[in-house]
Amino acid sequence: FRKTGGQISISDVEEFSTLVRKMAEIDAVVARIGDKSVSSYVEEIIEKKRGVVLLARGGYMSKAVDVANQLRDRGYTMFTSDELGFGNPEIGTWHFIRPKGLREKFSFMRIWLKRITPVPSNEKWSL
Repeated sequence: FRKTGGQISISDVEEFSTLVRKMAEIDAVVARIGDKSVSSYVEEIIEKKRGVVLLARGGYMSKAVDVANQLRDRGYTMFTSDELGFGNPEIGTWHFIRPKGLREKFSFMRIWLKRITPVPSNEKWSL
C-alpha cells in the first residue's frame, strides 16, 4: 500500500501476514496508544502478563516511547530484530484514501516488547 500510492499490493498482504503470524508466535497483545495516561497503559499491560505490541500514530508516538520505557523498568524488554525478522521499533507511514479520493498520510510506530521477569510486587523480603 505504501509503495503503490494507495493500491493494495502483494507486499501489503505479505506484511500483514507476517505481523499476524509473529504476534501469534510470541503471544502478544496489541495496545493502541491514544488519550489515556501513560500509567494507565502500563498497568493494563502488566495485568495481562503477556508480550505487547505498542501501536501509535502521529502525536501519540512519543507517548508510546514513554510507555515502553516504563515497561522496560517493570520487567519488559524489546524484542531484537533477529527475533522478529524486522526492525524494532517499526516506524513508517500509512497511506489512506478517504471518500472522494482524498489521500492522507499518518506516521506510525510499533514497539514490540516481551516480558522477561515476573512483575515486581510491593512485598519486601526480610530475614
